[in-house]
Amino acid sequence: MIQDLNDLSVLGKDNTTLLQTIGFDLTLLDTAAVKADEMAELLSQATADRADNSAARIIRDKAYTLLKRAVDEVRTVGQYIFWRDETRLKGYVSRYRKTRRSKSNTNEEPAATEEN
Repeated sequence: MIQDLNDLSVLGKDNTTLLQTIGFDLTLLDTAAVKADEMAELLSQATADRADNSAARIIRDKAYTLLKRAVDEVRTVGQYIFWRDETRLKGYVSRYRKTRRSKSNTNEEPAATEEN
């Protein structure tokens, strides 16, 4: 919209004689140029605000990564320690991964056998 307003203003100022013949108010061209400048300023402020939020997003992502690694390590150690105890083992196994693994195994094609 910013670029459109600016383009319309420039185009209109290049063709003022044609616009005057149809009775167009030429002050609207100046208004369009002013609005484009004001909107460009607002856009730059909004973009700067988003850059400030990126620091918070980076901290959030780092915290998630650290937590995920810690949970994965606890899960791996728990599976190693409790591999014989079914009741304890189920607390260290991801149901999501288990279902994904079983689905991927059923989607695989059986290995081709040699025919002689």
